[in-house]
Amino acid sequence: MMLAYFSTELLKELLDYYLPRYRLAEERGFAVQGSKYAWLYDELRLRVSTIQQALLFLDSLPKFMECEDNSKSMQYVVSYTSALFAPDGASSVDRGQDDVHPYFNDGNPYWLDFQEAVDNFPTDYDLSNLPLFYVDLCEYVVRAIRLYLQIREGSFHAIDKGKFETIMHANAPVRNAG
Repeated sequence: MMLAYFSTELLKELLDYYLPRYRLAEERGFAVQGSKYAWLYDELRLRVSTIQQALLFLDSLPKFMECEDNSKSMQYVVSYTSALFAPDGASSVDRGQDDVHPYFNDGNPYWLDFQEAVDNFPTDYDLSNLPLFYVDLCEYVVRAIRLYLQIREGSFHAIDKGKFETIMHANAPVRNAG
């Protein structure tokens, strides 16, 4: 199976999209608690900081791939992305114990995209091909961020009504050539 890559370029595009809106919200005084639009400022701040953190995480990851145990890098990525979806975190969704999760199911294309990145690491994955391993780990994080932002948009604050699918690139634009 060939994985279609969104790549870290998507995170940079998202940052370029949200950062000016965040700064504008700050300029307009939305950061003041009690402001009618404080919720918008808070949501923009959360999205900007999440994307910035993900980019910094991915920028630093190669330094931690220079060890004998290459699987350690995968552990870092899984730990980082798992924290995004922690039950008490910024993406937790209230639901009944027996209810299907509204986002973590096969009817959600963002979940399926994330699962495709997860499935890209079979038990026989070649961890010694560090450049490709790094690219695939980046894609894993990018798809986790897309899912996280979809949860924020759908269950917390819809700040991109009618544009979210376009902003998130409904289809990955770059095909793996190898």
